[in-house]
Amino acid sequence: MHAAVETPAGPRPPARRLAVFAAALLPRAIVAFLTFGAVDAVHNFRNFLLLVAGREIVTPYLPGIELVLWIEGLLGYRTALPVMFAWKLLPVLCDALIALLLYDAAADAATGTRRALLYAIAPVPIVVCAIHPQWDSLFLYPLLLALIAVEIPSTRAAAVAGAALVLSIVAKPVAAPLALFLFPRSRRAIVAFLAGAAATLLLYAALLYATGLFPTLARVRGVLQYAAGGVQVFGLAFRPHDRFIPVIAALALCAFVYFRGRCSRNEAVLLFFAITLGLSGLSVQYLCWIVPFAILCDRLRFLALYSAVAGIFCLFYYEAPVVNLPHIDDLGAYGLLHPFGAFGPPMPPLWIRDVVRIDGNILLPLLLLGFAAWRLAAMLAGGERATTPAPEPHLARYAAPAAALLIALAVGAAWAAAQPRVDPDAYVVRIEQKIEAYDVVRYRGPSGTPGSKVWLARSLVEPEHAHRVINVTTVGLVAVLLSALAPLLPRKVAS
Repeated sequence: MHAAVETPAGPRPPARRLAVFAAALLPRAIVAFLTFGAVDAVHNFRNFLLLVAGREIVTPYLPGIELVLWIEGLLGYRTALPVMFAWKLLPVLCDALIALLLYDAAADAATGTRRALLYAIAPVPIVVCAIHPQWDSLFLYPLLLALIAVEIPSTRAAAVAGAALVLSIVAKPVAAPLALFLFPRSRRAIVAFLAGAAATLLLYAALLYATGLFPTLARVRGVLQYAAGGVQVFGLAFRPHDRFIPVIAALALCAFVYFRGRCSRNEAVLLFFAITLGLSGLSVQYLCWIVPFAILCDRLRFLALYSAVAGIFCLFYYEAPVVNLPHIDDLGAYGLLHPFGAFGPPMPPLWIRDVVRIDGNILLPLLLLGFAAWRLAAMLAGGERATTPAPEPHLARYAAPAAALLIALAVGAAWAAAQPRVDPDAYVVRIEQKIEAYDVVRYRGPSGTPGSKVWLARSLVEPEHAHRVINVTTVGLVAVLLSALAPLLPRKVAS
């Protein structure tokens, strides 16, 4: 037996939808525009150079991210945009679209507005997509779309859900185990779901074959190896180990309560992520997986506590990235464009390192596991069936932004294909010149990635350049406090 479905009602004025999207997009775009970025932002340059040279890039993803690297790399090279902003455009856009999905999927416009605004101000997704940056919003957005579309009682919606799930897995294979919770309830809908997934998979394979990017067995093996070990920076089990064990354990527990009708699809996904992250070694970007599903499941007290604990960790990690192993490469994250360089944070006192270690290695994992244990106990002890509020049956409302995003990617690919060939040496010179627009300094010592160039925020190495009162840290603390208090406000006040 599956969870029952409740059908909501409520208008979705176009002007409000646009306002919701803008409320999420603007803070992310501003932060992304002003900040430099952590080690992954710099790695994008190296990977773009490999593409220019016709060499294979090594990423823990299925082929396809090369398209994003190519378009954004050329944007940073050919346009006057701040060079790091170009790499953040797509993650920022997808993250803002998540807020719009949360609005559309709510039972009414007032509830949707509250949910969307909670996501708009959530510090962890902002850090991940607009400062670090990482691409996790690229898989979270279609995953959320799949969860919403599969609840609409139509075969067309089921086909969209299947297609969205494949796109999520292509963006990041994290979504693959969650297919277990995404099958529709009727036989016809299951056929449509599989047809949508198969059509998208065939189109993806055809594009890879046409571009010469069809994955080798070695690349697929590399993706699986990364999933099992990967980069583990902090967490309850931060030393590298086989992460498939907690994944299987989480999947089994969540499947048990889901198929007994004690758990909705949405909460099954939230619990899966909470258990998996609680038992695994972590990297900063994984922390954003929790936020949209906590909002979608209306677990707002947990969201408030998580926003405080994870928000503080993310805020201070980029000033003291030595949780267990030194990651000096991440000290460039708070480098700002020159007119704003004085607002970078000064080097923090040594006790901040202890705060980051305790928070990342103990508080965060225990919070996630404690939440999962509490919810599982309530589900198993309770006699009520779980309910999943169904979205309004306006499929075009949910699918249109995703279709527009895919069209924009196609236009970007066509523009990139029309550009003249890039000379690697000229590219390096041009990018290093554009980096001078940021208040950062080159680091000449040993780093975690041999051979990589590393930039650090000037305020961290030259304290006289930092404003002691108003800076990234103090502003960030206020933002974390507000994001933690917002879920606790009465619903009428929040709406």
